[in-house]
Amino acid sequence: MIPNRRNLFVRACFPRPLQREIQFVAANDDGTFAATEEDWTSFQFTGRSVQRLREELASRVGYDVMACVCAGNHGAITPLLTDLPRSRETLRIVLLRNNTPGHDQTIFPDMDALSDF
Repeated sequence: MIPNRRNLFVRACFPRPLQREIQFVAANDDGTFAATEEDWTSFQFTGRSVQRLREELASRVGYDVMACVCAGNHGAITPLLTDLPRSRETLRIVLLRNNTPGHDQTIFPDMDALSDF
């Protein structure tokens, strides 16, 4: 069956909202977190807004958090500061409770590092 022109127009102008799986784990107050799969929780998130994602995560755990991305099981965690990528890849997020030693020791990336060249 060939789709009619209206359906093609609607799909081109109003694409499906970007949806991805978010896997997250809450870190201890010292910033350490469990690396085993059964400790992580997941849900579907629509959109790219880091602010909306942070609010959703805070509502799920019941306190204010800083959302950080985790580069593998042994990589350093880095705070999420910009909108999420356009891809639909699963994101692994580590939550740090605000005003804890783990939160206070977080190293933020230098957002102006490339402007020095």
